[in-house]
Amino acid sequence: MIKFIPFYFEGNQRWGWFNTPEEVEDLLKFYDYKFLRKARAHYTSSPYFGFYSEYNKKYTLGEWIDKNNQNKFFNIKKERLKKLKKLNK
Repeated sequence: MIKFIPFYFEGNQRWGWFNTPEEVEDLLKFYDYKFLRKARAHYTSSPYFGFYSEYNKKYTLGEWIDKNNQNKFFNIKKERLKKLKKLNK
């Protein structure tokens, strides 16, 4: 069984620690998955990711997701994601 690994993300619409798959689901209401994968690691360490200037390592959130086998936690069906986005409005 694959265990969820918490990570920190900092963006304009959402920021903070994401400790559960449900919190990732909430994050995906605001950010497109392909865009989110491009978030860069913080210059000091990962799992800190974001889009601000201090997040300047070449290592991306997408690479971290792949390396740590976290894909299933980011793989939300498009129909469910549309429904979640409507609820958020």
